[in-house]
Amino acid sequence: MNNYNYHPIISIITVNFNGKRFLKDLFNSIAGLEYPRERIQTIMVDNGSKDNSCDFVRENFPWVNILRLDRNYGYSSGNNEGFKIADGEFIALINNDCIVEKKWLSELVNAAVDNVAADKKADKKNCQKFGAVCPKVLFFHSYLPLEFSIDKANAKISNVKITGKSLENNRSAVKLNESIKYLKGFLPVSRDNIGYLSSWTFSKNSLIAIPVFSKNPGFTLEFEIISEFNSSKFEIFIINPEDNENRRVKKVHECVLKDGLNNVCINFNDNLEAYSKDIINSCGLEINRNFYARDRGFNSFDDSQFVNTEEIFSPSGSSMLINRALLDEVGYFDRDFFTYYEDLDLFWRARLKGWKVYFTPYSVVRHYHCGTGREWSYSFTYHVLRNRLIAIFKSGWWFLFFKNCFSFFVSILAGISQYLYSILRGKKQDRPDIRVRLRVFFELFYWLPKKLFYRIMNRRAAVIKDREIKKWFKNF
Repeated sequence: MNNYNYHPIISIITVNFNGKRFLKDLFNSIAGLEYPRERIQTIMVDNGSKDNSCDFVRENFPWVNILRLDRNYGYSSGNNEGFKIADGEFIALINNDCIVEKKWLSELVNAAVDNVAADKKADKKNCQKFGAVCPKVLFFHSYLPLEFSIDKANAKISNVKITGKSLENNRSAVKLNESIKYLKGFLPVSRDNIGYLSSWTFSKNSLIAIPVFSKNPGFTLEFEIISEFNSSKFEIFIINPEDNENRRVKKVHECVLKDGLNNVCINFNDNLEAYSKDIINSCGLEINRNFYARDRGFNSFDDSQFVNTEEIFSPSGSSMLINRALLDEVGYFDRDFFTYYEDLDLFWRARLKGWKVYFTPYSVVRHYHCGTGREWSYSFTYHVLRNRLIAIFKSGWWFLFFKNCFSFFVSILAGISQYLYSILRGKKQDRPDIRVRLRVFFELFYWLPKKLFYRIMNRRAAVIKDREIKKWFKNF
C-alpha cells in the first residue's frame, strides 16, 4: 500500500433501476472520496426507472452524468453502455445499493499502480498484465451475533422481525428484516409468496446475526418458535465469534418452551456497538472444479482473515476497478447475461489473454445486499444455471463442458423421478426447479450455436493454458 501523487482519470459507473432510495447515500459517499474531484467522472446508467431516479439525481447531484435507457437492459448491458461514454484510464464499477469509504478509490488506484509497475518489470514471456482490482465488500450494517441454544431436539422458527422506535423513518432500515442472517445451524423450511425465506429449523448452538444501528441501539427482536417437546430450555447469548474459549459474552434471554407455538420478544436497550461485528459480502470470487463461483468470505465475520493484497480469479460485480486496456482488448460484459456470472465470464476471457485480477483489503465498500433474500427464486435459478453453462462453453475445455452438461441432464432426470414418486405416494411436492432446468436445457439448443463463434475466438486467442486455470480450483 503506497501513496502516489499520480491520479489517473477515473470513470465511476453505477447502473440503476428503480433504486432512488439508495442513490442519496451512494452519491454522498462518492462526493466525500479522498481523490481529486476533477479527476473523477461519475456516470449513472438508468435502466428505464419509473421512480423518478433521474430527476432526483439531476436535482441533487448535478455533477453526475446521467445516461437514461428506455428499459431495463440488466447489469451487463447497462455497464456496457457506460463503458462507451467513459473517459477514464481506469473504470470503477459500483452497485447503486452501496456506499464507499473515503479511501475506496484511492486504494484501488494504489493497488492498480503497484501492479502495473510490477507487470512492467516482469518477464515478457510471462504474458501477465494488470486487469482489475476489487475492494473488500462488507454488508451495509454491522451485526449483533446471537447464539440460539435449545436442549431438546430441533425447533421451528418463523416470523422473525425487528421493531422499535429507533428504526422508524430511518432510510437505512428499508427491508431490514430481510437482512437478518441465519449463519449456522439454521435449515430453511419454507418461503413466502414472493420468494423470501420465511421459516427455519434450528438446533443447539445455532448462530444468527441481527443488523443493528450504532446511532440507534434500541430495538426489539420478535419471533415465533414451534417446539415438539414440552419444557424445552431455550437460551440466547450474545457471542464473540473471534474467541473460541470465551465465546458467550452475555445471556440476553432464557425461557422454557411449551409444546406447540411460543411467542418470543426480546428488548435490546443497551448500546450494542461494542458487541456488533462486520460481515463480509465479498472479497472477490473463487471457483471450484465445476466452475461454480462463490464470494470469498461470504457471510463470515470480518476477523482480519483477508489482510493482504493478493491475486484472485475474478472480482465480484458489486465493485471493482478495471483497466480500460483490458476492455479494449477483451471486450465488454456479455450482453446476453442479464445478471449473474457476467463478471466471471468477462474475467475468465481476460485471464485466458493474460490479464491478472487482484483484491485489496485497504479499499472498503458497504453493500446493502439482502443476503439470502431471494436466492434460488425462479429468476435467480434460471440465470445462474444458464449463464454458468454458457460461460463454460465459451471459454472452457471440452471435457469440462460435457461433464457439466451431463450432470445437469442427470439432475433433471433425478428431479422428475422424485416428483413422480411423490405423486405416487400421495405427497405431491412443488418442484419449480424442474421447470427452470427444463427451460434452460431446451434453450441451450439456441444459445450454444449462437455462442460458438465466441468460443472459437476465445480459445484461439488464449495465451494462458487450461492447467493454469485449474490452479484456481477450490474445494467447495
